[in-house]
This record gives sequence, C-alpha cells and structure tokens, in this order.
Amino acid sequence: MTRWPALDVAGKRARLDNSLHASSGLADATARSAAGAAARAASSLWQADASAWSSNPATQQEIGKWLGWMRSPMLMATPSIGSRRSPASIKRNGFTDIVLLGMGGSSLAPEVLRAVVGVAPGWPRLQCSTRPIGRVSAAS
Repeated sequence: MTRWPALDVAGKRARLDNSLHASSGLADATARSAAGAAARAASSLWQADASAWSSNPATQQEIGKWLGWMRSPMLMATPSIGSRRSPASIKRNGFTDIVLLGMGGSSLAPEVLRAVVGVAPGWPRLQCSTRPIGRVSAAS
C-alpha cells in the first residue's frame, strides 16, 4: 500500500503569508475616478433623463420610451381599481383568467407556484407572460 506524504500545511502557509500581497492599485483608482459619473448616471436613470445617454434629441426621445419602467414603484404605490377588488368579487364577477405580465424572474415564481399548487376549482386561472395565453373573458 502506498502512503501519501503528510501535507505540511503550516509550513506552506508560512511561506505563502510573506509571498502574497494584494492591493487595489489601478482598480481602486479607476473606481474612484468613475464614482462621480456613476452617481450622475444613477441619478439620471431614476429621473428617467434620457440626456445622460445621448445629446441627440431624436435618440433621447427613443431612449425616453424605454425609461417608463422607472415610474413603476410610484404607480404601484397608488392602489388601482383592480387591486382594490377582493378575490371573492373577482370570482363573483366571472373572471376566468388572471394575466401576469413580467420579465424574467418576475413571472417565473408565480408560474412555478401555479404549476405546483394548481388552480382551485371555480377560481380564475393564472396565465403568465412566458406562456401563450388564450382568450381572457369576464362575464357581463
């Protein structure tokens, strides 16, 4: 039977302790010099200010169309008519489907829950944006 020589961990650690030196160097200097620009870009993003990305008015207008999602937190803070409805009133009014529109993970978790838990009989089905949806209707 072959024996492996004992590993001299303490000896190797002592040799490495004095041989390895890490410093932030150029990365630190680069990060510090870019901090102001990063803060301005973040501020512009929160303000949906397209001028941070381009000085061309036509390009700014196009970029502005894509920054509307930045208002979502404010919109969600104000209750909408749909969010004030109780689940019982949604069922009573004959809704057959609830459609969740999302991007990536925002629609993945509800879809997984729907797949695992399912839908209670008589309640609306959850349709997620990652799957094709059929006709959505409500009884009049």
